[in-house]
Amino acid sequence: MADEVEVLSYRELADRLGISPDAARNRANRKAQTGAWRIVPGNHPSERVRVEVPVADLVRPQPVSRPIRIRRVSPAIDQAGSAPGQAAASEALDRANARMERMTSLLLECQTVLVQAQRRLDEKDVLLAVARQQREKIRADAAERIIQAKTQIIRIQEMHKLDAMELRAAEMRELGTKAELDRALSDVASLSRLVERFRRRPWWSRLLG
Repeated sequence: MADEVEVLSYRELADRLGISPDAARNRANRKAQTGAWRIVPGNHPSERVRVEVPVADLVRPQPVSRPIRIRRVSPAIDQAGSAPGQAAASEALDRANARMERMTSLLLECQTVLVQAQRRLDEKDVLLAVARQQREKIRADAAERIIQAKTQIIRIQEMHKLDAMELRAAEMRELGTKAELDRALSDVASLSRLVERFRRRPWWSRLLG
């Protein structure tokens, strides 16, 4: 259907269109400006940007294969009817074919290396995203622990203030108790002196009061 769309990343779009990721990003920006495509940003900075692309725009044009034209050169025929340049032309053609086969093999090897490098790059992107998430989690945990430590320090300081106030009050009570004890000891000493004085008086004086 004409209104069907697919949501792809820049790399997936590049693979579907057979172009580089940078070229896919540039094309997506141009199409988004015209309203043909729509760019969907991720909910998190580590998430990839997606592009809504109509299915019809993802059809890759098939390359038109052009037949290879080989120019045939008629060898010079001598008077005896032989072709002295035919062997040299055949040898040159064999060398050209061998060179073509080597270039084709080299091209296939390059394409294989490119695919492997692209796969490793995708794996590194995944690892990088995971590492970023772990880093953000570590930062959040560290910030929470710092807040908890600060709260604990404030609580300990408040408890220390309360303990200091209670210690001061206890010291004041101890001073008051010591003063009362001193007064009681003074009263006991005075009473002892009065009793001793009363005992030393004659019995008839004590009767008279």
